[in-house]
Amino acid sequence: MKVAGIETDVVAYNTVIKALCLKNSWFEAKELVAEMESRGINPNSKTYGLLMNGLLRLNKPGPCLTLFESACADQRTASLMENVQLYTTAITASATLGDYERAFELVSRMSFAGVKPNIKTLTALMGSCISAGKFDTAMDVYDKIPNPDGYAQTLAIRAKCGMGLFEEALNSVSISIKSGENSLSGKQLMQSYNCIIGAALEQEEFL
Repeated sequence: MKVAGIETDVVAYNTVIKALCLKNSWFEAKELVAEMESRGINPNSKTYGLLMNGLLRLNKPGPCLTLFESACADQRTASLMENVQLYTTAITASATLGDYERAFELVSRMSFAGVKPNIKTLTALMGSCISAGKFDTAMDVYDKIPNPDGYAQTLAIRAKCGMGLFEEALNSVSISIKSGENSLSGKQLMQSYNCIIGAALEQEEFL
């Protein structure tokens, strides 16, 4: 790939790969990675992040995990995978599959590699627990988040609903509204109320 005769580097390639992934042209993006490698330009962590997120956009969490594990197993790219964003994306893929055990295994691996989980990692882990119906485990993860943002609070409310703790879920919404700090957005507020009402109706627990 050349633009106006100017030699391109990994940054330029990543820009085009990102655009292709946003257009859901994932295979074209992968072909571009093969091209850059043939020209002696090595992909970096961002390249793999773009490809992994591109697969998630296409609702292909399995191939996303396969790509991550293949890169981890390759000596040439293993060090690139020791990255909190890539691990978090892999955990998100596990959550989409409802494989919370795989998600926890990934967290253990990243901690062993010296990569510290961030709030996005922990919310992805919560999501994997909720998808698997492990609501109490999701709350255990939530309790480890120092300053939960609105998304983390929304997941905690979903977990409480799954446990049948509707009054606690409502109380969490009220506290978030009153606190103002890291509070739920308007969209998250509506999602939380819908979750509480839907779960209560499903379990015939009328508040």
